[in-house]
Amino acid sequence: MKYNKAYEQKGSLKHLLEDGRELLEQLEEERRFSENIMRTIRDIIGKVEDPEEREVLYCVYVTYMEPMTWERIADRVGCSKTRVMKIHSNALVSLSDLIP
Repeated sequence: MKYNKAYEQKGSLKHLLEDGRELLEQLEEERRFSENIMRTIRDIIGKVEDPEEREVLYCVYVTYMEPMTWERIADRVGCSKTRVMKIHSNALVSLSDLIP
């Protein structure tokens, strides 16, 4: 089997594969950690009584894969950008009452 210089510098193919496995395990652990955080955020948001506040919080904090602008949230909720920002402010107060 022919090795290139990168393998020679690192040690061996076996060593590289072991490093790769360790990296994949770390990434999987980080993925599970992120999922747990998002689940906790969803659970906390779900406890907010006002449905409009819940929707705004969800748009701001849960749709991180496709970030939403205030304008886009306003379109989704059906009100103005200014109103969405006020709802968000009120929702944060509601959240502060729920978090010990």
